[in-house]
Amino acid sequence: MVEVVITAPANAEPGGHYAAAFFSTLPPEETGQIGLGENTGALFLVTVPGDINKDMRLLEFGANGKWFNRLPVEFFTRVENRSNIHFKPRGTI
Repeated sequence: MVEVVITAPANAEPGGHYAAAFFSTLPPEETGQIGLGENTGALFLVTVPGDINKDMRLLEFGANGKWFNRLPVEFFTRVENRSNIHFKPRGTI
């Protein structure tokens, strides 16, 4: 297990910020002609507390067609995030 600690600078603006951590293996120290290694990364969505503006707008909602005689029905949405934090739109129909 790897523990990652993210500390925002004291002057960081409130709201959503990104951080990333990348991890890789060390290639073997042999002097062969081919070296293999693995890499992976993790993206962190971090919220710095303070004056948070929550403003998300539903711009469009619909389905691909008007009449449906079988399931599943596919819906689509278009949203606009005007806030200073990350949103994960979700809902129930």
